[in-house]
Amino acid sequence: MNALVFHLCISAVAGWVNRGQQQVIEYLVEENRVLREQLGGRRLRLTDAQRRRLGEKHLRTILFEFLLHYHSERNHQGLGNELLTAMPANSNAGGSIQCRERLGGSLNYYRDAA
Repeated sequence: MNALVFHLCISAVAGWVNRGQQQVIEYLVEENRVLREQLGGRRLRLTDAQRRRLGEKHLRTILFEFLLHYHSERNHQGLGNELLTAMPANSNAGGSIQCRERLGGSLNYYRDAA
């Protein structure tokens, strides 16, 4: 019972954080559109240091997404093909399947829909 409550709390917090992140992303996309309009047809020039900063942030994002998949959504052969953090079992005989994509669909996790 405690594990189920813990999973519910974590899910609620994750949903709240996800909504906040989505709002920030939408704002940054719109800000990027406005800045591109101000540039007109001119090409954006970046220094090497700026390119490294952008590349490092992208790499950190990719590694974070991969580690989330590796530790929470991938079957581990050393554990009898079980997940490290097992989700509560759904009795969904003949129900629909839910897919969670990571890294633009490069990593997929399938489970029974609740």
